[in-house]
Amino acid sequence: MMNICGCWSCSEILTALSQVNLGIEELWRKKEEIKKAMQLEEDEKEYIQRELLVLTNHLIVIDESVSRKYAYVEENNKTIEEVEADYCKISKQLQAFLHLEVGLD
Repeated sequence: MMNICGCWSCSEILTALSQVNLGIEELWRKKEEIKKAMQLEEDEKEYIQRELLVLTNHLIVIDESVSRKYAYVEENNKTIEEVEADYCKISKQLQAFLHLEVGLD
């Protein structure tokens, strides 16, 4: 409170300064807490980025492997179709030949 002349007493000034000082200390404490939290989040962000890079590279390797296997399966399917078609032709020719042999006897 102010005295009659409109001035604050020394104890009031000291009390006000003490409260301001406590407020400043609280702001510094909060600032340090926030800085620690920020550092933890930055560390986590860097970890996730490294892991993402590792996983992305692993995904690329797997994708390439799967693509090669799809190509192999497709080529294998074509080969199987060709062999089966040739087998059918040979089988028919063999049956015709055997039929001729039986008919000649």
